[in-house]
Amino acid sequence: MSDSLKDNLPELQEAVSLNDYSNFKVGGPAEFFYVAKNKEDLLKALQVASKAKVPYFVLGKGTNILVSDKGFAGLVIKNECNELKIDGTTVTVDGGYDLATLLVELNKLSLGGLEYMAGIPSSLGGAVRGNAGAWGNSISEKVVSAKVFVDGEVKDMSHEDLKFGYRDSAIKHVDGAQILEVTLEVEKVEAMQSKEEMFGIMGKRSARMPQTANCAGCVFKNIELDKVEVDKEKVIKALDVPAEEYETVTRFGKLPTGWIIEKLGLSGKVIGGAQVSQKHCAYLLNAGDATADDIMQLISTIKTQVRDKVGIQIEEEIQLVGF
Repeated sequence: MSDSLKDNLPELQEAVSLNDYSNFKVGGPAEFFYVAKNKEDLLKALQVASKAKVPYFVLGKGTNILVSDKGFAGLVIKNECNELKIDGTTVTVDGGYDLATLLVELNKLSLGGLEYMAGIPSSLGGAVRGNAGAWGNSISEKVVSAKVFVDGEVKDMSHEDLKFGYRDSAIKHVDGAQILEVTLEVEKVEAMQSKEEMFGIMGKRSARMPQTANCAGCVFKNIELDKVEVDKEKVIKALDVPAEEYETVTRFGKLPTGWIIEKLGLSGKVIGGAQVSQKHCAYLLNAGDATADDIMQLISTIKTQVRDKVGIQIEEEIQLVGF
């Protein structure tokens, strides 16, 4: 296995700690580690690993993931592909491209429509995989298609093929599927107005969500009320809140998980070095010396309390790596 990787990937590294590549600042070593600086590198690494039957994980910006203390037994590919092509309002972007940089480059050309994504730390591929978004919008609204490595080959997937849902896409449900490139259809905007809107959104995010270095983003999905059966009266009683407050927080069709966790008195709860954010309870923090096991125990505790007291099984939004 290692010989096949070494023969085909000459810059392959071994036993590289993933701690510094994860926003949670936890995680053990990658058995093998390779930096892909362009799509050719990335595709070659994926093909070599796939042919050799080596488990692989493609690492973007290190957000929205939790890496096991044991690390990852296989090949971790750091995606640093960053090609950007713009033709009118059609934008073709590598999956490894930094989302914040993309917004800046589009703004320079008076292009926008993704202002609601401002302040979300992610690569474009990661954002598309998880259909990231905020304030009632999702990146899927602008996705036309994607080139995806799946089953050992590159496939063109249309918007419909990607089967977007709330913080979800078909990519999440196909083992080994990796986004190589995304085509977006954006829109012409007034650059200064768009920039001011993005600054305003980043200000809102800063006020409501933790901006600390040791946070991987939102850990739990909100609950879609049109897809999950929720006993409204049980929730109101268990959380000891007035019906008016419940109606207010669910006015957009989702029951906010952070609100439930806060009302259960779990704000600031600590297990080991892991802590529930007191700013937004759907976010967890590495308070300084957490392990991945601490964070997993805290996730489990929260899920158990929500299930037992409110009768809802909440789901993680983050991707577990090496567990």
